[in-house]
Amino acid sequence: MNRLCSSPRVSSQTIPCRLPIALVALIGSIAASQAAMAVSPGLVEFTIGRQSLRGIPIMDFSSELIVLGRDGQIHTLTGRAKDSIRPLDGVYEPASTMEMRSNLQREFGREFEVLSTQHFLVVQPRGRGKRWPDTFERSHRAFIGYMSKRGVMIRRVGFPLVAVVMPYSAAR
Repeated sequence: MNRLCSSPRVSSQTIPCRLPIALVALIGSIAASQAAMAVSPGLVEFTIGRQSLRGIPIMDFSSELIVLGRDGQIHTLTGRAKDSIRPLDGVYEPASTMEMRSNLQREFGREFEVLSTQHFLVVQPRGRGKRWPDTFERSHRAFIGYMSKRGVMIRRVGFPLVAVVMPYSAAR
């Protein structure tokens, strides 16, 4: 089943989500530019299950808070999770490529490999070769070219974009 937003860590208080690549690049660019500004949103610590994470708030609504995690993942905090965020001193620092790669390998297990390209970490079933990483890089170049020709400047985000290629499923 293909789902736009899915994760094994979904709980009633938080909803992590892997968004389409163009949207992640846009949100990441906005957050990165805000983080570089003098009046940037403050660094916060929040909890998902038993895991403590850090990020920057990018949207604050009365019932939910949208936070950009260090790995570029978007988290929606509601209820008790929203009320329990803790402001921190310091500056937002994106996760390193090696940190993200290690976390993705742990999350997806031995049946998957994590390949690194200029802009992406591609998680794919082992043995798929370079077809998908090359496809994502071509799509990224095309997107940047399309937007540039229309006067839209896309800033490079501080972390690699994550692309997940799932194994083929049998038709039912």
